[in-house]
Amino acid sequence: MQTGQTNNDSKLLMKINFEIISIFLEYDNWHQALKQVFALVGTHVNVDRIYYFEIHEEPLTKAKLTSQRFEWVKAGVGPMIDNPDLQDLPIEVVEDFMKPILINTPFVANVRELPEGNTKEILASQDILSILVLPININNKLFGFIGFDDCTSERNWSEEELHFLKSITSNLSTAISRRNALIEVERKAIELTRINEELEQFAYVASHDLQEPLRMISEFLKLFEKKYFYTLDEKGKTYIQYALEGSVRMKKIILDLLEFSRVGKSNQILEEVDVANLVDDLKSLYINKIESTNTEITLTNVKKILCWRSPLEQVLMNLFDNALKYAKPDVSPKIEISMEENESKWIFHFTDYGIGIDPKYYDRIFVIFQRLHTKDEYEGSGMGLAITKKIIENMGGEIWVDSEKGISTTFHFSILKQPNK
Repeated sequence: MQTGQTNNDSKLLMKINFEIISIFLEYDNWHQALKQVFALVGTHVNVDRIYYFEIHEEPLTKAKLTSQRFEWVKAGVGPMIDNPDLQDLPIEVVEDFMKPILINTPFVANVRELPEGNTKEILASQDILSILVLPININNKLFGFIGFDDCTSERNWSEEELHFLKSITSNLSTAISRRNALIEVERKAIELTRINEELEQFAYVASHDLQEPLRMISEFLKLFEKKYFYTLDEKGKTYIQYALEGSVRMKKIILDLLEFSRVGKSNQILEEVDVANLVDDLKSLYINKIESTNTEITLTNVKKILCWRSPLEQVLMNLFDNALKYAKPDVSPKIEISMEENESKWIFHFTDYGIGIDPKYYDRIFVIFQRLHTKDEYEGSGMGLAITKKIIENMGGEIWVDSEKGISTTFHFSILKQPNK
């Protein structure tokens, strides 16, 4: 019978542990999860109060403090969660209590047997007769502790109970670590969103405000060139030409900055877009370049899709720009556009047979102002693919690239089949 009872107890403990792990993995509300777990444990081991404290530092002095963060009490037992004496408590005040905790050892005591001092006084003031405290360690560092109080009778804990509560403490440590990590990820996401918004606002204001002085510089350079053309020597004319070309490049950068900052800001209307017709419109836009280079454009399995027309048009335009710009010298460009679908997204494949991209630069090409070639080799601001990536992500998709240097480059990108209106 004793063996059967032990097996039943083991199965019950495993069941409770499984329930606790499930609660910590699936919670929506942290305090509600703690309440469920502590109630489950408290009922099983029959204690009057369960709580956990965290160790932290006083900001100025860096002194170690401990504060109660959560508590569960059995019906009829007085709660201590609002006790101000249990907040920001210097650990040296309860040194005999903290000494075993600091070396990763449980503190177990019947309060009446403790020596006179702060620890006994503080515990007695909470009507505690027996106490068990287990350290909570995260990444091999003391994070806090979990306590179990008996307020109605003294108690001696069995080895089975201690083993069970240590496993609960381990689960709690894991849950706290996971929660802290999620909080940090959320904090960083909020911070990144704020920084991105500030950068976009800065880009918009800076580029908008730069346009007028740049226009004045360009106009006065043209006037200077016109008025003094016949009095300037060849070197002077060359310098003026350099300055004018620089102002043109600066204007392109400013316009691209404005475009980058505006992505996602305009109120677009969802409509059915015939991708084949959209490509025909782009071919008309590039007609001179296409005819002069005998560019071949092939469409495969393109569809009519529900999307925002202007952003998709901008994406394809930027990819056309790239394909025509980075074509092989003295070789007629060839562009292939195809589509496929999965359950939730349309996937586009845009292939050109130009100079290609070294795989080590795959990530770099989507970063703002990143260029793989000098401006003398290929013109541009280095923002086209950064704008493209931002547009696609704003439409709920992603973009990636496959390329073989000197052979071909394929940009793959996806957009949602049912865009969020």
